[in-house]
Amino acid sequence: MTSVRVRFAPSPSGNLHLGNARTALFNWLFAKSNNGKFILRIEDTDSERSSEKHSQALMDILEWLDLKPDESPRYGGAYKPYKQSERNHIYSEIIKKMILEKKAFWSPAEMGKVKRFDNEWRDANLSKEEAEKIGPSALRFKSAKADRVEINDLLKGKIKVNTKQIGDFVISRNDMKPLYNFACVIDDHSMNISHVIRGEDHLTNTAKQIQLYKTLGWKMPQFIHLPLVMGPDGSPLSKRHGDVSVEKFKEQGFLPESIINALAMLGWGPGDDKEIFSKEEISKLFEIKKLNISPSKFFPKKLNWFNGQHIRKLSKEKLQAIISKKLEENNIKAKREAIFDLIDVTQERLRSLNDIVPMIGFFFKRPEIKKTKENLKNFDSDSLKRLQKLMKEIETINEWTVKGIETKLESWRLEQNYQPKQIWQPLRIAISGGKVSPPIFETLYFLEKKETITRIQNII
Repeated sequence: MTSVRVRFAPSPSGNLHLGNARTALFNWLFAKSNNGKFILRIEDTDSERSSEKHSQALMDILEWLDLKPDESPRYGGAYKPYKQSERNHIYSEIIKKMILEKKAFWSPAEMGKVKRFDNEWRDANLSKEEAEKIGPSALRFKSAKADRVEINDLLKGKIKVNTKQIGDFVISRNDMKPLYNFACVIDDHSMNISHVIRGEDHLTNTAKQIQLYKTLGWKMPQFIHLPLVMGPDGSPLSKRHGDVSVEKFKEQGFLPESIINALAMLGWGPGDDKEIFSKEEISKLFEIKKLNISPSKFFPKKLNWFNGQHIRKLSKEKLQAIISKKLEENNIKAKREAIFDLIDVTQERLRSLNDIVPMIGFFFKRPEIKKTKENLKNFDSDSLKRLQKLMKEIETINEWTVKGIETKLESWRLEQNYQPKQIWQPLRIAISGGKVSPPIFETLYFLEKKETITRIQNII
């Protein structure tokens, strides 16, 4: 088998879309499962939409996902440069060669106005200057007429595209800067890319690129076109479904392991019912033949489930480090030993890393009294009266253990004929400031008796 070299080649015009992240993942998995190389190439030929800020952000978020490339603008490699904006000298030489060999032609027909073949200008042999005198010019590829391009897709089989659907497509602007399909072919060839793995929305682009490969006399890579990722409504996942960027999910407290696992299951499966995998486990099982040929739907609730599962799989040491960092970011100081003790009663309840501060932070920093009183008032106007009675009962507890607290307070609640929500939720709000905490009796135990009473007194 040819040495495997695959690339992920995003345009730096915004955050990393989940669908593109899945493409990056499948490229990474294919490379690692075949002892190959995963290359990151930044396709920034569109200077109006591209920015260095987005280029850096793309590299940062891929590293956060632990999809570190073997070659990239950041780490270099034998085929550098890896940014198209730095490769114009390579493109210009091939452009000159194609013009000289009459495989491309200057056309004064405006970009977007020629639907298929530019019969008026394709054989006129105009120079760039002559074309510009007539109108805004562009360099077009002289596409084959009355022919079909056959794509041998490793996932979908043979796909035929009629060249009449392609026509004489533009390969360069009049400033000699190449457009996507032309630059892509040059780069894939010069970087020795063996397999091109991307979405099926690129099928027409692939047909154009195959023509370029044949015209230039170059060996083609093998193609794999992935089915699209759909939203819950069955339409392609897009902004209409909200912000579906990896950066947004990171901001919402999702682990990279959860996102990787969820993305892998959008179109891949191990062949059994198992769903929870590490990236390393997936790479050992990954095969192209196990990919689905039909689109997959992305459900945010499913990602929430994956996140909860992966949080539960974290070691206490790793979760402790994450909790410490989250608390520090919110100016909350906590001892390592105290966090370790709380993990036992919180890890199973966390669904997001953003749950950490409301779930744990109040143990180390008293909630604001004014806000807590407002929350109590909004819950129930009689909460304060019940808390006054409850505090007196708490003061009589001698055995300050989870079992001792539960036995004493549950007995009192039943005597008072209160429903659980009538008493435990106001108590939770009084000591934590909100409606989220570990189980109430464990919470009281870790908070300790003196601090529990002090917080209730501050409210009533």
